[in-house]
Amino acid sequence: MREKIKAIVPILLVLCIFTFIGIKNHLIMKYGIIYFTIWFGALFYANVFKKKIEQTIVTSFLTIMLVMYIFGLIGKLKLGIYFIVLLFNLLGIISSIIYIKKRKWNDIINKIYSSGNIFFTILYIVFAITTFNKAFSIWDEFINWSMVNKNMVYLNDFITNPNSTAMFSSPSGLYPPFPTILQYFFCKILGVYSQGIELFAINMLGFSFMLNIFKNLNTKKATVLASIIFIIMAIPAIFCDSLFYLSVYVDTLIGMKIAFIFFEFFSMDVKDKFKWLELILASVALAFTKSTGIFILVILCFTLLIYVFISNIKDKKRTKEYFISFIKDKNLYLIISMLLVSIVFCGSWQIYTRYKINLNKSIPNDSIEESEPYIGYDGNPITYIFKVFFGAFFNGKSKYENMNMDMQSVGNMARDILDKNYYSSKPFNMPASTWMGISLIFLIVIYKLINDKEEKIRFKKFSVCVAIGEMIYIAFLQTAYIIVFHNLEGISHSSLQRYLGSYLMAVVIFEIYIFIDYMNRNKIKFSQTYFIILTTIVFIFTPMQVISNATISAGVYNQAEQKKVLNDRWVSDNVKRLVKDTDKIYPVHQTGTKDSFGLRFRYFMTPIKTANIETFSEENKRFTFDKWKKILYNDYDYVFVIQPDEYFIDNYKTLFENEVNV
Repeated sequence: MREKIKAIVPILLVLCIFTFIGIKNHLIMKYGIIYFTIWFGALFYANVFKKKIEQTIVTSFLTIMLVMYIFGLIGKLKLGIYFIVLLFNLLGIISSIIYIKKRKWNDIINKIYSSGNIFFTILYIVFAITTFNKAFSIWDEFINWSMVNKNMVYLNDFITNPNSTAMFSSPSGLYPPFPTILQYFFCKILGVYSQGIELFAINMLGFSFMLNIFKNLNTKKATVLASIIFIIMAIPAIFCDSLFYLSVYVDTLIGMKIAFIFFEFFSMDVKDKFKWLELILASVALAFTKSTGIFILVILCFTLLIYVFISNIKDKKRTKEYFISFIKDKNLYLIISMLLVSIVFCGSWQIYTRYKINLNKSIPNDSIEESEPYIGYDGNPITYIFKVFFGAFFNGKSKYENMNMDMQSVGNMARDILDKNYYSSKPFNMPASTWMGISLIFLIVIYKLINDKEEKIRFKKFSVCVAIGEMIYIAFLQTAYIIVFHNLEGISHSSLQRYLGSYLMAVVIFEIYIFIDYMNRNKIKFSQTYFIILTTIVFIFTPMQVISNATISAGVYNQAEQKKVLNDRWVSDNVKRLVKDTDKIYPVHQTGTKDSFGLRFRYFMTPIKTANIETFSEENKRFTFDKWKKILYNDYDYVFVIQPDEYFIDNYKTLFENEVNV
């Protein structure tokens, strides 16, 4: 009877608390709906597959996103929310009732009182509070990440909807919607659109990928648990600075997903059906995070294929037997499944976007960014890339300026990795090469700790493959800088810190997973002293200002930029009061910096449509008087002019009904 009470009371107590508070505050009740939907979904998976709940929370998240995506394809995003909430709560409750009837009290108790579940719950409450009033300031959030979700919230549809205000140049320019689907799910249930809620959703998803560090944790020492929690929360700040805690950029998420796939694949029993499920879902999530996700997944799958192949090599086998053993290995078919399912979903998005864009001929041209992607090569790209890399390594010269600049870019990559202090906090900023060295040392330490000979060999092989994957990943980044980026961005390796940080962080997280997991499985005593030392070392390299800004001092982050953002929002809100949601506005900015304002103005004006912001001058001859007049009279209701100058007044005032008020 005591066990029954222990199993049921916590669930009933939490439900009662949320219900009581929800009567007074509907928003808190809605936060409870999100939590229990995720939690009961995880509980269902935990009951069916006999896992701990910290192992299944991420699967619950990914299932929600996948089901929502399918509903989105048929134009029923909002209906998907009702379906998920109802289904997950019912499945979780019914599966628990079955367990209770079978008198499996200990299983239920262990799931509820697990350290991973408690950590997730506390983190959910803390992040719900600290993120609510957060606001973004980075330009890419206004043009893409947050902009896409804002349109989805208003339209209950993907951004291919003809009423979308998001900008895209082509179907291929549309990022996969996986991260934004979860943000949409959170915002719609809460009934409030805010950037803070978007951040909250991404934060919870990210840490769900790290919860498996708690599985089978065999210590109850508060010091050790606190050390582990601090370490896993500090790592994103070390490698991605503020891009996880204060931004919805997805580079940190990518690193967490890579680490998750590495660890789960390395530690899996190939007969475990749940492992197949979570790895396939995680692969889809990685491929569907951004347009480069599928290429990163290909690199990972290639890395895992190498591992599977060399794992089947035995000294006494002949070459023919190597391949036979390799082909029969079930891990091979898992990798193929991970890749093929991901390709199917990525392909479905490409087909869907092309179909919708062709169907919606009413999509106005001004909603589409009129710019051609920069191509840094002529002819066959593979041949060109080979020539660039070959020339760079042998100090070659070309008669073509583009090729010389691209060869310079290759040379600069080595310099940037060796010399640029990208990571950690001052005065301990370190280049990527130093962190690679630290990772290598940590790998050696783990290798020395492993006593079992067979496991030792397996870990060594996998570590070598992870290192090979890192080199391939760097080569992939450099290729992207040559083909996709503009020459100047390619030479300077624009945003290399966050692109490279994804894989560097993944390696470190993977090592921590392995270290703690090995100690758990072998029941090695967790030394408080050791973890205190480890935590101290991590603390030294952690930019604590980032974590502080994400929690206790959120209002002081990037005050200067935030002031600009708030001013732009104030301007936009005042314009919105004067027009209807169905109106279209053409913004003109004659003084100051137009670009950042234009991006934010479009964002804050959503769902009202706006054109790309324009500046008229003697140098800018893009529009003649007659051409612009035709555009305005045919497609727009208002022109919003910021600080008109004499040139604009003299040349364009006759376009307006009231010339005096131009």
